[in-house]
Order: sequence, then C-alpha cells, then structure tokens
Amino acid sequence: MRKQKMALHRRELCYLSLVPTAGILFGQVISRLLVEFKDGILLQLYERHPAFLAVIPVLALLFYAGAYLTIAFQQGMAALREEQATHYMEYQQTQAIRARIHEAEQFYTRIRGLKHEMRGHLTNVKGLAQSGEYASLEDYIAKMDESMSGFELTLQTGNPVTDVIIAPFHAVYIPL
Repeated sequence: MRKQKMALHRRELCYLSLVPTAGILFGQVISRLLVEFKDGILLQLYERHPAFLAVIPVLALLFYAGAYLTIAFQQGMAALREEQATHYMEYQQTQAIRARIHEAEQFYTRIRGLKHEMRGHLTNVKGLAQSGEYASLEDYIAKMDESMSGFELTLQTGNPVTDVIIAPFHAVYIPL
C-alpha cells in the first residue's frame, strides 16, 4: 500500500466502506451466535458446528483481503486519473505546438511568395526607370509601399520549429 493523501468523493468513500461494514456486521452476528443460552443450557457455536473453527478465520481473511484490494483498486484508479490528466495536458501542448508550426510554415510560404513578387516589381521598376517614366515610377513605388506596410517580420530563424520555441520569448520592438 502506498501512503498518500487521496481526495475521495462520496461514492468512492461508500465503495471503500462496504467491505469493512460487511466485516463488522459479520463479526456482530458471529459474536451473538458464539454463546447462546437456550432453556438454561449454554450452547456454544463451535461445539455445535466445529467447521466454523476454520470457516470464520477464512471469512475474516477474505474481508481483510477485500478491504485491501478495494483500497489498492482505488489508488490505481487515482493514478490512472492523474496519468490521464497528464496525457491530456501533453496532448493539448502538442496540438498548440503543431498549430504554431503550421502558422510559421504558412508565414514562410508567404515570404517566398513575397520574394517572387519583389523580383517582378524590381523588373518593372528597372523598366520604368530605363524608359524615363519617372511619374509612373513614383506611383508604382507608392503602391508597393502601401502593400508592404502591413507585412512586418519580427523574428525569422529559417526553421519553423525553432521559431515556435523562440517566438513566445521574443519581445517585439518596433521603433516609431
């Protein structure tokens, strides 16, 4: 038996007390039957039924074993509940990490797309600059600047798993 503090609910307490209660009641019945007076004559249970000399101690042992097994079962159930709670917490953490990794991978996909778009924009800027269309070039650059203002990179290691681990500890500082 492990000595530990267990928080018991009413139902569990009832389960644990069933076997000892049955043992106490059995003991009361046997003690009343041990010695009996009938018509002024002393009758003893063991003299009338010698088999009880072996049966009663075996029954007492069965009650003790039942109480022991009930407590052991209860402790096992408590350990299983604790293990289940730990497993659930680990599952939730794993799911959160997977979600963060997925977000980081999507972010890197957007970065690659942005690089591709930037190459196209640079080609357009070069073409406008070479043809001397400076007004169109200024308008084009202003539109590019507007589309880029909402996209800020705060931390990028190149590895989504590392970013998921480091990101919660990374303080974002953007000077105004």
